Amino acid sequence: MVKSVKEILEAHGKVEREVYLDLENSSPIFPEVVKEMLPYFCEKAYGNPTLTHKQGWEAYQTILDVAEKTAKYLGASSPEEINFVGSEVEANNIALVGVALHYKGRGKKIVISNSEPVTIDLISDFLGKEGFKVVKVPVDDEGFIKEDELLKNIDKETILVSLATVNPEIGTIQPIKEIVEKVKEKNSETVFHTDASDAYGRIDFNVKNLGVDLATISSYKIQGPRGVSVLYVKEGIKVSRLFEGPIGFQQFWLGVENTPLIVGFGKASEICFQNFFEDV
Repeated sequence: MVKSVKEILEAHGKVEREVYLDLENSSPIFPEVVKEMLPYFCEKAYGNPTLTHKQGWEAYQTILDVAEKTAKYLGASSPEEINFVGSEVEANNIALVGVALHYKGRGKKIVISNSEPVTIDLISDFLGKEGFKVVKVPVDDEGFIKEDELLKNIDKETILVSLATVNPEIGTIQPIKEIVEKVKEKNSETVFHTDASDAYGRIDFNVKNLGVDLATISSYKIQGPRGVSVLYVKEGIKVSRLFEGPIGFQQFWLGVENTPLIVGFGKASEICFQNFFEDV
């Protein structure tokens, strides 16, 4: 009987060639990404970007440069709409809980599908325990949300809809643009969030064209470093802060921004979008 991970690894033994089939849950970093990141650990832009000295200014400008490029890839209006955070889970928490807390004066209904990524499901369950009414709309046999059921639940009390662009298990690509338009027709004040972690860098995903208000992007799913993600927040959308304490110049980053990881995400994005439209 195997009693530890160490024993499992020893039993596994060495193989001539290993095939890794779990890129959905984590991925090796592109070698070019590692090379791009290394100087930022000890040679340049290692200062606190909120402070007024050379290394701080370099860090500030470096992060802003990545935000500008990310805004371009996403079709965002400005780099101010790009917020770096520590993980996809963190981004989804900020999006759902932050929006729910800010707009709870309008209503307390939140609508998701019943096949959302596990983080969305768990966050919604938490909000349900906090007094919000969470509706989980069923999907059909191919994973598409049942739009009639969704729209039945859009009323003046509905403050938030969250629907993943791509299902991480079966690959269903939701018609987000069409759904956003129908939701907004019923209640223009309903905030629309999408976890686009499995869409970014893989399919044509443009926040302005789709009309979404918030979008979550994951770094490791494009072979960037773990420990950094992006939350797109459309200008005008309000999100309550979930944490107190020192915040970087990025409004949701706790403490001092991790410049090397942000640089790594930027490089991974650059690689993904080099020949994107030709490949897609």
